[in-house]
Amino acid sequence: MTMKEKIFASLNIRKGEESPILLLLLFSFFMGGASAFFYTAATSLFLENFDTKMLSYAYIASGVTGYLIWVISSKIEKKFTIQHLLITYLVLLTVSVMLFSLSEYFFPFRWLSFLMYVWIRAFTFIGAVVFWILAGRLFDLRQGKRLFGLISSGEVISDIIGFFSIPILLQIISASDLIFIAFIALLLCVVILIYITKVFKSQLSSKSIQVNSESSAVSSSLFGLLKTKYFAYLFFLALLPMFAIYYVDYLFLDQTKLEFPDRNVLASFLGVFFGITAIAEFILKTFLSGRLISKYGIKLGLSILPIILGVCALFAILSGSIFGTTAMFFGFIALMKLSERVLRSSLTDPSFQILYQPLPTEERYTFQSKMEGIPKGIGNVIGGFTLLLFTNLTFMNNIHYTLI
Repeated sequence: MTMKEKIFASLNIRKGEESPILLLLLFSFFMGGASAFFYTAATSLFLENFDTKMLSYAYIASGVTGYLIWVISSKIEKKFTIQHLLITYLVLLTVSVMLFSLSEYFFPFRWLSFLMYVWIRAFTFIGAVVFWILAGRLFDLRQGKRLFGLISSGEVISDIIGFFSIPILLQIISASDLIFIAFIALLLCVVILIYITKVFKSQLSSKSIQVNSESSAVSSSLFGLLKTKYFAYLFFLALLPMFAIYYVDYLFLDQTKLEFPDRNVLASFLGVFFGITAIAEFILKTFLSGRLISKYGIKLGLSILPIILGVCALFAILSGSIFGTTAMFFGFIALMKLSERVLRSSLTDPSFQILYQPLPTEERYTFQSKMEGIPKGIGNVIGGFTLLLFTNLTFMNNIHYTLI
């Protein structure tokens, strides 16, 4: 066995899969870099300009933004081929980041940081839809179980490089300049996407026959979808985790702002923290994710995140109740945030994407975008409203939010 064959065997890659895997790894690499720089800049600028109570409003606005993007996409999707639609999405995202970069440089008004933080949701929505539509078209159900964790590991590699480079870059540039770097990375994503759509044009354009009445429900109304058990389960699997994700995000950012009030110091901490997180993601995605899902099934991938978050939350509540919101409490909150990012991207998201594979190819995009836009948007809004309510109750603190 040659060295190349040994490497492919260790990564669970089979003959003929090298080219699409490499291209998707490159795409996810630059998308991950863009996301890392944009997230760090938007978050640090937001926390510098606003109190953490404004996070509740940002979450609500993020949910509305995600829903509106889905509404617009559902209106125009029938007018474009899937290739042109994905390219249009990515070009619009790239232009939006360019405009944020120019605005921050020439007109750095306070509320721009709020808009950028809200736009993180749009960044995530578009990035996820484009990447997973490509993956779903290029690989079948069996391949997806083996490869979905691996092909998204390119994002993790760029996260490691990007996040760890932020403290160094901030020695010579400001946090707002990171937005321009995100713009350059997105430009490269556009180039790679155009190349993928040309090389794999037949696979991306392929149509499949509708095999049963359930498949036609994909293009029906939301209430029509919920009448089908399979789609209803997917809806709530997409909705419910958003509560935990945004509560953990709020707790983490609130405690982080208390510890690091300076913008550049805060951005440097976020860079180091998410760099460490990305290393854990890379190990899990590259060497364990596909094997675990193939061996134990998607039940493991879908259940491990709430179990681990629940255990971490319990320890945070106990330490906070006994010792107060000290460094130990912050440590457990940071562990929750680390677990949320690592397990969600390495096991939960790949497992969730596999649930789309039984759908007819030509209807998969419609349903995936609907799941990204509606239940996740609703989760953002409800999570934001409940946080807004609780943070205005003076007797409640971060220990109570962790319990919730």
